[in-house]
Amino acid sequence: NPEDPREIGEALWESRHGKEKLMMVRAQSIRTFESLYQQNPRPTQAGGEAYHQFRTELHSKEVHYNDALPLHITFDFNTVPYMTLCIWQIVGKNAVQIDEICLPPPRSTTRDTCREFKRKYVGHKSGLFIYGDPAGKKNDTRFEKGHNDFTIALSELQEFKPSLRLLTKAPSVAMRLNFINTIFESGFMGCSITIGINCKNTVEDYAYLKQDADGGKLKEKAKDPTTGVSYEKRGHTSDANDYFICYVFADEYSKYLNGGRS
Repeated sequence: NPEDPREIGEALWESRHGKEKLMMVRAQSIRTFESLYQQNPRPTQAGGEAYHQFRTELHSKEVHYNDALPLHITFDFNTVPYMTLCIWQIVGKNAVQIDEICLPPPRSTTRDTCREFKRKYVGHKSGLFIYGDPAGKKNDTRFEKGHNDFTIALSELQEFKPSLRLLTKAPSVAMRLNFINTIFESGFMGCSITIGINCKNTVEDYAYLKQDADGGKLKEKAKDPTTGVSYEKRGHTSDANDYFICYVFADEYSKYLNGGRS
């Protein structure tokens, strides 16, 4: 649907495999759904996943953009295999990822990513909040003095009247993994997380990213056969989301770190 790119597509052979049936197949096994019905085979979950409490049948659903609610966008500024922008809305204590923008080279820049967001959400007037890795505030040799990824994002998205929301420092990878897994498992202090089924890179990240021996994320490497550039296969969308979740659920995260106490 070109008018609303956030909505899931329709079944291609409705009389044989209707949308309701396809969603039931997906709820039972995302691997079967992707392999047989999407011609997009996925690796097998073999244990040791970083987000081991994430369940596609529980936490990944069809979602919709609500133009009356603010948009919350969070960045991961790696450029290979893509630059990441995850788009969220919040209803009560339910954080809902409604979209993702993952631009590969040569468009994997902060400026191009912001322009793609503007194209998709033109006319949004209910507020915009920006999150991401606090390291993005540092001066970078890619930009002229006084500019960084966040100043560029604020400038490009000024028509939305954005507000910057950054943690003072990136939270411990192991602890934020434990916190988010606890939300997936039992809804810590009433918090919940829903990932739109249209956010395919994010769903794959949560389903298949492995945990390292130190409790962090195991960033498996791959090499582009054309350019020879080495890059991390997974972890980009979940990193972007970690910063957002730890910020919007800051009180809950603080209490989690203190064993549930204020």
